[in-house]
Amino acid sequence: MLDQLAPQQPTASAEWAGKTVLVVSPTPTHPQDYGNRKRIYRVCKMLQDAGAKIHFIHYASEAEWRDAIPEQAQTAMMREWDGYYLVTPSRWLHTAPSNGEHHDKDDWWDPQLEPMIGWLTKKLMVDAVIVNYTWLTKAFEFVPNHVLKVLDTHDKFSNRKELLLSQGLKPEFFYLTEQSEKEAFARADMLWAIKSEEEAIFRTMTDKPVTTVPHADLFEPIRAAGALSNRADADELVFGIIGAKNNINTLNTTRFLEAAKPIFKEHLAPLKIVIAGTVCELLDHIDLPFVEKIGWVDDSREFYERIDVALIPMEFSTGLKIKTAEALSFGMPIVSHAHAFEGYKPHHPYHRLGSFQEIAEACVDLACEPERLESLRTATVATYGAVVEQMEDGVAKTGAMLRGERDKTLICVSKEAVAKGSIAQAAFRGYREYLSYRGPIALFVQDADKPSDLLRFCMANRGVRIFVDEAYRDRIQPAQAQQIAEAGARFITLPALRKEIGVRFLWLDATPADLGCFAGESIERIYVNAAQMSPADQAALAAVDLNAATDAFTRVTVLAADDTPFVSSLREAYGAEMVHMPPYWEKKFDPMHELVSWEPAGRYGVTLVLPRRSPAIERVVARAMKAGGDRLLTVVVEEGAEAGVEYRDDVEYRIMPLAEAESPRREHLRNARLTVAFTPRGGPSERLLETLYAARHPVLRPVEPERHGRSASALQTPRRLWSLMCAIAAHVGGEIAPHPDALDRGSAGRNDAGWTRIWAHAT
Repeated sequence: MLDQLAPQQPTASAEWAGKTVLVVSPTPTHPQDYGNRKRIYRVCKMLQDAGAKIHFIHYASEAEWRDAIPEQAQTAMMREWDGYYLVTPSRWLHTAPSNGEHHDKDDWWDPQLEPMIGWLTKKLMVDAVIVNYTWLTKAFEFVPNHVLKVLDTHDKFSNRKELLLSQGLKPEFFYLTEQSEKEAFARADMLWAIKSEEEAIFRTMTDKPVTTVPHADLFEPIRAAGALSNRADADELVFGIIGAKNNINTLNTTRFLEAAKPIFKEHLAPLKIVIAGTVCELLDHIDLPFVEKIGWVDDSREFYERIDVALIPMEFSTGLKIKTAEALSFGMPIVSHAHAFEGYKPHHPYHRLGSFQEIAEACVDLACEPERLESLRTATVATYGAVVEQMEDGVAKTGAMLRGERDKTLICVSKEAVAKGSIAQAAFRGYREYLSYRGPIALFVQDADKPSDLLRFCMANRGVRIFVDEAYRDRIQPAQAQQIAEAGARFITLPALRKEIGVRFLWLDATPADLGCFAGESIERIYVNAAQMSPADQAALAAVDLNAATDAFTRVTVLAADDTPFVSSLREAYGAEMVHMPPYWEKKFDPMHELVSWEPAGRYGVTLVLPRRSPAIERVVARAMKAGGDRLLTVVVEEGAEAGVEYRDDVEYRIMPLAEAESPRREHLRNARLTVAFTPRGGPSERLLETLYAARHPVLRPVEPERHGRSASALQTPRRLWSLMCAIAAHVGGEIAPHPDALDRGSAGRNDAGWTRIWAHAT
């Protein structure tokens, strides 16, 4: 039975899942009453069913859209696709060649498309752009370089004029010289030929990858095997021809009927030929007793239900015969000229007949022996299966190319960078932008303290693909998860994300729990951003074997302001290269501008930065500060402190947890004359101190860099205590000059050498 032999329906490969695809088409996808509309709809639907988002730019070039907007068709497209955008023409359409001989590749281009394409490719974070027809390839010039550019050719337009003239027909539609078509091909990254014969030709015209993506509708057979017809008058076999209104269809149909007339008359064959479609408008000269012209049909399925055999008599044309694909999808027995079956694998002699006379004789044989229809139906199933396989293969090859080109850098974002108003977030914005200059980036967020912060983060980073750990969705309310998704993020596990996207560079601001999922992945380089990574993430990374988590060829680069023990451990364990890098890019660092806006003459007080509260250190700093005539001490504490105000010895102490100091409430820090930091380098407060360096605030660091796991304090000797007090007093109004080495300049400011090294890795 035919239903037992039904082949697999066409599906797209997994590489398309999660991708955003922009389709540019002069042809609508609804209603599907023309072959090219069916072709474009099927490709888009395949990708959408595979998990891609389809955004459809419809350049309304076809006749019924020029004077009105078919609301039913527009509504259907708005419902079908993830985004539908109508571009109205600003010029005359389908014009003759500008030079009088052949069209130029851009003769039919409309500048009206340019702003829409440029805007959508940036705002939608597009992965691929599929342009339908060679005459719209100028669209690729408005697409970012990292987006995959796919040309669905539909047809070969060079030598089209010569073909039509050789058949005595006036050139129509669009026709190019071979050189002009080559220039159009050069704009694409990948070409889709609609049949293998054209693929072979295109490969001689371009060095770009070419693959065949034929057309296959869903397999929906008209009737089961064994049922000759559902008509009451089944005493004659009904053959059907369907075609659109053009000279190629008209001439082929006319020549076939002229060849068939004497053969049918000689054999008195019990058959009838039904002709449907707008081609009937050009067949008024046909008046034969075995021909019935029914004209336009609203649903092609209704046409195939009234016939027994699909007839495709075409000895010349261009492109793929969509009517062949349509007959295959309905499971119809097919009698075809060999030319009309180009692009399809024949499984029966009647699929590749060499002349109109042979086609007519095959019709007579079937009419006299209708039991032969069963073998023709079986051949249809086999051919359909081969078409699906070839179509899926072409789309899969494109998906593999997309996976390799689209995502180059994956940044594992720290939850500190997600926090609203944090210095880490401001720093992240700066280097995220500079990383994007060397290629596309994607962000993976494993955790956030507040869903509202993550929502703001997603909205602030529109234009970048954001992925959020699936586990985080389980920890928040469904409504919050929906808001985050609508802001552009997608919930997914890191292992699943790794399978979807190609990662060339892995940038770690945080250590993801599933870092080991990259084992065997061809990651070229891992960047450990020690300048941003929290102590907890540093400890988590130290527990991971990066060699086991990737492959033997992965290289490790650590970015840091200083060679801390953590940095040294990475260098020793993995031969990591160290790139000196401040934790932000000066020009793009907003907190610096907030701090530097206050005039030095108006500053008052001292800021003290501590790992935890220390009354002894606080008293020493307050005593030296009072010697200079100051009475305000702001104490920033990394851990174990609550915000508050205290008064001791005629000094006001304002206690500020580090998290509050890294928020927009930085007035006290901006106003201070001096910052004294008793924190080890590379600790949680390092970003705050770097901000002060950049704002040209004087910063005093009495604690020496760690040696052998210990920090040396400035209070260990009377000499250091005296230097400390002198430095504080001098900067709050005293006259005692500090020791020349007392002030720390940090690593603040731009670092062109560091960024130059990072950019060089991407070449």
